[in-house]
Amino acid sequence: MSHPAIRVLGWLVTLAAAAIYVFMLAVTLPHLSDLAGGMTMFDLRNGGYDFETARTILARLGTEGREYYESVQHVLDAFYPPLVALAVTYWMWRFAPRWRALGWLLPNVVLFAAMAIAVLAAAFDLTENVLVGQMLAARPDGLTAELVGTASGFTLAKTIAVSVSQTALLVLIAGPFIRRMIGGKG
Repeated sequence: MSHPAIRVLGWLVTLAAAAIYVFMLAVTLPHLSDLAGGMTMFDLRNGGYDFETARTILARLGTEGREYYESVQHVLDAFYPPLVALAVTYWMWRFAPRWRALGWLLPNVVLFAAMAIAVLAAAFDLTENVLVGQMLAARPDGLTAELVGTASGFTLAKTIAVSVSQTALLVLIAGPFIRRMIGGKG
């Protein structure tokens, strides 16, 4: 079992990540969407975006929206990816022993790979933020197809890595509970 201070820290990191996420979803991203005439922001376009979409978002945001994106949304989103990576890896580490206690195979290499994907998701998210910042600075008229393509690629990579790592976490959490509910040992 883990040290009590580590458990407290794990919970604090998880709560901080959740609070930032809820604030972005409830406040900053809807505000940006309103400024852009209802368009979904880059961060939430899980399938990526093309050049014309990026240019339209930037044009509709205007100067006020681009400044808000950079000074508010990106400040929050600088903290969120590392916090969520720490939270996901912490909870994977916490739930892995429950699998092993049931006699289920969970090699360390699989657990560490799942944790590494969570860290990669954070790296992709932070890189996406840098590239979106470059798009904001370029404004609609200075935008290039290469920049948009690269940013969109990192958005898609982030989406895939987040989906894989959080699905792995969900399986680690749910597996023992499901086994218990259907009458298995555990």
